[in-house]
Amino acid sequence: MGLTMQKSHPAREGACIYISYSFVLCWKLPLPALLKPHYDGYVSATRVGDSTFSCWCMTSHHIWLPYMMGKPLRHILKEFPLLQSQMEELSQPGPLLTLKIMWQMMVNLTSSYSNAHKLEGHTFSRNEVDDWEEIGGKLVHFAEGELLTFLKPEEAADRAIAVGNKFSKLAPSNCLGMIETFHRGVALYIMARKTKKRKYKTHASRIRKTIKKWLQAGNPNVEHYSLLLDAEHAALGRAYASAEKLYAEAIAIATRMEYLHHAALINERYADFLLNERDDPERASYYLDEAIRLYEQWGATRKIKILQSDLNRSLAFQRS
Repeated sequence: MGLTMQKSHPAREGACIYISYSFVLCWKLPLPALLKPHYDGYVSATRVGDSTFSCWCMTSHHIWLPYMMGKPLRHILKEFPLLQSQMEELSQPGPLLTLKIMWQMMVNLTSSYSNAHKLEGHTFSRNEVDDWEEIGGKLVHFAEGELLTFLKPEEAADRAIAVGNKFSKLAPSNCLGMIETFHRGVALYIMARKTKKRKYKTHASRIRKTIKKWLQAGNPNVEHYSLLLDAEHAALGRAYASAEKLYAEAIAIATRMEYLHHAALINERYADFLLNERDDPERASYYLDEAIRLYEQWGATRKIKILQSDLNRSLAFQRS
């Protein structure tokens, strides 16, 4: 629909490109293939003076898609100051607020502070923005979930049960909904395996089925999502041989796609499986080290400290 509008209303080409690729074609095309269209949308919108969609295309091109693809956070962070100045110059408070929310999220991920899981800081603070919920509520919800998934997965799982697919309702079909749903599923399986409680398994299984439907419908971006959740599901059901194969396949795909955050996350989960289900601290140590190496490349400083503290302590206990 967006591309049809683009042909009949060339003055709205930037808007059509943004809507088509950030909300429709992102579910059918590989994420890297979305970068150039968003840049083209920025150029087109700028040419006709469409400041709003010029900013949204820039945001998707420079921030959303690179984050979803696991690009090094330090590289993404370099884009924020220039984007901020452009949005301020163009008087675009909506895109600017969402930019600051994502900026604060990535600053927290790269920080070493113990309270990094809280979406508060110098760049974005709810107390300093009166209308943040009306304008940026969707992105606040997204960013809070991301921080908890990587830094406080236990809280992320409880939050996932409490809010469900709220983000998908707030921002239907937005490309960020893919990674948001996947990360909720990971957090739920972490707690399902840790506690064996039915409530976590039930909600995790629903997400696993949802992502499998996306994969079957031809989404090329979620294969490693599906494989990891299948691995966690198999581990929970004590199908350990199947789980090992699925973890390995998920690692291979995330590594080949150079998705640093997910390659790290899957190695982390495989290490946890090897330690707690297979009683194999030597192999667990190998995959933990690999997870830490990948998180270092991604730039998740606080996450590395958590892994070194929690999992190394568990490995030492197992070896004693």
